[in-house]
Amino acid sequence: MHPMERYPGEFDEFAQLVYEAKLERERKLERANAVFRDTLRKMRADIPVYQCKDGNCCDARWADVMKEVNFISEHPDPIERNRQINALYADLYLKNPNQKWAATAAIVSKQVGCTMMGNPFVDNEVLGKGNVAIFQNIYPILKVYQTARPPLTDEQLLKCIKRHLVNLKEEHRKNLLEAIQLMMKNYPQAAALAIAEHEQSVVVQNAMWDDNLLVAQAWINAQTGEIAVDQSVYFTSGCDKSDSTRLSFPGDLNVSNAKDRVKFYKNNFLSKFDEVNTNPDKINEILGGIRNKGER
Repeated sequence: MHPMERYPGEFDEFAQLVYEAKLERERKLERANAVFRDTLRKMRADIPVYQCKDGNCCDARWADVMKEVNFISEHPDPIERNRQINALYADLYLKNPNQKWAATAAIVSKQVGCTMMGNPFVDNEVLGKGNVAIFQNIYPILKVYQTARPPLTDEQLLKCIKRHLVNLKEEHRKNLLEAIQLMMKNYPQAAALAIAEHEQSVVVQNAMWDDNLLVAQAWINAQTGEIAVDQSVYFTSGCDKSDSTRLSFPGDLNVSNAKDRVKFYKNNFLSKFDEVNTNPDKINEILGGIRNKGER
């Protein structure tokens, strides 16, 4: 006889205790997230408007951006953290369509969050680590670019960004600085590709694809056709899926290879984005929905 049949009362009590403990954890997490969001709102409201003289406001602006970035990055809930990251990417593009990489990053990062919420085969710690690494590495540059130009001249801004990238190897700074200059010249597509090169080759490869579990999951997908992790991206603001919004990673490319991921971004993702963006209202609706989820 199964123990549950022999001791039904005890098992009912145990199940109730487990259920109540789960509810309590969820309530505590929601309270923590509410405090987190409220603190973020206050932090953003307190950011001063700098009066620039000879470009001297750039360092102060950078410090404010990093304060927000670090606060979000250190939040222990990967799902809430992901929502905030997605919202900030979306906000960059909605305020400046030259920030094309940010728009695509919002959609991909949103999909990462969906995967973390709905796939038991996924290590959320690994996905969260990659999500934060990209955010910390790229977002500050784009945010400072957007909020300090003007009053800074292009020359002053570029000098400031170079100064704050001094800890990166020269070859790693190259694509980021090139991207900023391309945006200054109004070449958003080329800028997005330059950032993607850095993102995939430098940040993501080190933060995520050195993890054997992800490589194994990618191998299972490729060899068996069984989806351990859905590598598709859906052009939606939420986690809903449909064939019309789906962009799948091509079978002839290896998702664990940085060069193949850049090929996918260049040949597939940007093309799909441009296709959807033939109706700008649609992209704005998607990104507006993503931003709103972070501003609850």
